[in-house]
Formats: sequence, structure tokens, C-alpha cells
Amino acid sequence: MKLQKLTGFGMLLLFAFAACGGDDQYDPVAQQEDFQEFLDSKQILYDQELAGSHYIYKVLLPEEDRVLTGLPQGARVEEGDRIRISYAGFLYNKNNTSDLYGRGGLFTTNILGYSLAAEWYENPEEEPLEITIGDGRLLKGLQLGIPGSFVGDGFLLYLSADYAYGEGNQVGQVETEVPVVYEIYIVEKFTE
Repeated sequence: MKLQKLTGFGMLLLFAFAACGGDDQYDPVAQQEDFQEFLDSKQILYDQELAGSHYIYKVLLPEEDRVLTGLPQGARVEEGDRIRISYAGFLYNKNNTSDLYGRGGLFTTNILGYSLAAEWYENPEEEPLEITIGDGRLLKGLQLGIPGSFVGDGFLLYLSADYAYGEGNQVGQVETEVPVVYEIYIVEKFTE
């Protein structure tokens, strides 16, 4: 099955309609516990404080595992900051033996290296996306997971459905009840 390209900003928006409806079998706690079990089994370190308070699992990527390397290091990102990011969104797949981090099918990106590898992805957005942290337009998990990072950081955010697209709907070709993994690179922070 081929996936259709979803626009970057559209995939990052928090869809208000995604919170209604739903299936009784959806269990965000089980998704969150699965992330922790998976990461612990692979001995992958994650941000304990963020995981404990919001059940978002943030993993800093070592330089050798990054798609984007050599980014200039810079200032800390906080709520209210206007930044530019490069990103890739993957379905979570702990059984993907070809990826240490459990990244499954790519469903959105603005990273050229990923979009060229995905035969279904046409006309990639190659420019980093400009966003404002805390303006309410991002997915809940991104709003909570990006602050505290630094310009130049590359990291993964493991988001259960309740911190991503919600429950009971579909966004493009992505079922909203599935957990996702976002690979994020903080490219720039604007100074006002």
C-alpha cells in the first residue's frame, strides 16, 4: 500500500477533532509502558523526568545515528521560543529489526535524505519548519518534548496516541490510535 504525502505542518498540528470518538481497545497506558519496556530492553537512555511526568520518552541521538550532522550548537529552547526544526515522523514498530530505535514506516518528513529513500514521498519539503513552542498548534507531545533541548540537538520523541494524534480518527493514511516516533533536529532559534 502506498501512503500519500502529508504536509509537514498539517502532520504536526494538534487536530482538535482527534480527541473525540474512539475504540474501547485503545490503551495509552499500555503504549507508554511498551515504550519504556522497549527502550529498557535495548539499554537506550531516555529523559527520566519527562517520562515520569508526561510519559513522553525522549532519546538524544548520538552523532553517529543522526541523519543531520554538524549542526551548530546553541541556546536552550524554552516555551514561547520561535525555532526552526527538521523532522521525520515514523510509526512506532518495536519489531523492526533493521532499526535499533523502533522506527517503522515513515509518514511525514522535511529531511531530504529520508524523503528520497521513501518511494511514495513526492515533492519533499526540504526547508526546516518554523514553529513557536507553546502556541497550541503543535502536537501535545511535541509541545512538551521540545523545550529543554538545545539548538543543534537531534533526538527522538516516542509519543503514545494521546500525546500525538488522539483517538478514534484518521489523519491522512495514519490511524490516530497508533503510537509514533518523531525524529527532531533543532536547527535554529530566533532572537526577538
